Amino acid sequence: MTDSNAGVVFSRTRHARLRQQSQQYRRATGLTLIELLTVIFVIGILLVIALPTFMNYLSRAKTSEAFSLVAPVRRAVDEYWAINGGLPDSSTQAAVGPQTDYVGKYVRGIEVLKDGVIQIEMSGFGHIVFTPDTGDADHILIWSCSSPDIAPQHLPAECRQ
Repeated sequence: MTDSNAGVVFSRTRHARLRQQSQQYRRATGLTLIELLTVIFVIGILLVIALPTFMNYLSRAKTSEAFSLVAPVRRAVDEYWAINGGLPDSSTQAAVGPQTDYVGKYVRGIEVLKDGVIQIEMSGFGHIVFTPDTGDADHILIWSCSSPDIAPQHLPAECRQ
């Protein structure tokens, strides 16, 4: 009787050990379908929130390059105004180099138009226009900027009016 009980006990413990190994193997093999769908859902929600924010950031980075490149051109128009009492009608009159002298990664060129207006042409992004205001008698120009084809939220704060 001892031998038959020993066989049953051995069989039960062996069976329990195999079941435990099988459960450990199932846990180690990967994710269940529900867990996988939950991960995909969370990633989707994060993308829906983060992608528009990233695109807005990227657009602002592009326009900030334009603001750094336009500084010497604005200074040249300011000097022309201070010396001559009027606004230049061209880049040549403002003593600014050709449009191709002001090229960046996102900026195709900058040129001075009639009445000292400065136009920045962006690569596939639109235009930014700086308009001088001569309202002050102190020979100081006040600049305003706008864009006919770039959304206001993509422009720096000083251009959003």
